[in-house]
Parts: sequence; structure tokens; C-alpha cells
Amino acid sequence: MLPPLVITRLALYVFILLFSIVVFSLTIVRLDYTDRKRDPRIDPLRNGRAFYDPPIPELLVASFLTMCFTPWMMFVIYRRCGHRIFTKTWFELLGLFVLWGLWLGGAASATALWPDLNWCQIYKPCRILVVIIAFAWMGFILLTFLMVGTLFVASTRAGWYDHTHSEWSFDTRGDGLQNGLGTKHRTYPRY
Repeated sequence: MLPPLVITRLALYVFILLFSIVVFSLTIVRLDYTDRKRDPRIDPLRNGRAFYDPPIPELLVASFLTMCFTPWMMFVIYRRCGHRIFTKTWFELLGLFVLWGLWLGGAASATALWPDLNWCQIYKPCRILVVIIAFAWMGFILLTFLMVGTLFVASTRAGWYDHTHSEWSFDTRGDGLQNGLGTKHRTYPRY
């Protein structure tokens, strides 16, 4: 049985993976809509002209990188595997910080470009934009929770260079590192 904090962490990673899949899919739909001319009678929003939305590729890249990073971290946490670099807490924090910045930039620029889309809710492209913005902000919020939680545990346990799967059990009985339960009791001297 996994500790409750590990289960919470895995659940947050599952949700951010699902949100990134939704954002990735919808940004592809939006790119398909914006890259070609359409009949002005069918598309009254831009008179059928092709155009470019800068926040859409940014959210596409952010969601793609999240879809690459999240399964790896879920595997590391669940399977408790170790690697010299890619399973350390500082690596997880670095990845979360980069993704956090990308999601913040994409969500903020999309919100600044389309602050009020209530007037065009009858059109499918506007509804897609509203969903993209909503899921971008929800993904940013989940990444914030993951990053703050990881920062808290890493700073209170002084575990910046430890494996990221060993930091989340606050059991102090002292038998965790030997039997794989993940306690922070150190059996070796700190240098």
C-alpha cells in the first residue's frame, strides 16, 4: 500500500496528464481551423481568412512536453526506480518549473488575447477557445500544487539530491530506506 501523499501525488500527475491531452487535442483542432481559408458564409468570424494565434503553439508545446514528462515521473514514483539524474528531486523540480512557466505563459497570453468570448458562444471555434483557456488554467493550477508540494517536502527534509520517490513519507520509525517504504531516516552520515 502506498502512503497517502504518494497517492495524492500520483493523482495530481494523472490529472495533469489528462488536462495536457485535452489541451493538446484542442490546440491541434484550433491550428487546423486557423491555417487555411474558409468560405466567408460558413466562417463569419474572420471572413474566411487564414490567421495566426500566438498562444496556441505555445500551449501545444507546453502540453506536449507535459505529456512526455508526466508519465516518466509517474513511473518513477510508482515503481520507485532510481537513476543518477532523472529520478532526483531537483530534476523533478526543474521539470515542473519549466512546465509551470510554459503553462503560465500560454494561459496568460490566451486570456489576454481573448478576454471575453461570451459574444461568440454560438460558434464552435469560440467554444473551443473557451475550453482551451479553462484547461490551460487548470493545468497551471495543478502544476502549481505539484511544484509547491515538492518544494515543501524537499526543503523540509533537505532532500534536493535524494530520489524523488523517497521524500514523501513522513514516517520516522527508521526502517523505511531498508524495507522500501520510503521514510527519510538516514542510515548513512550526511556530508
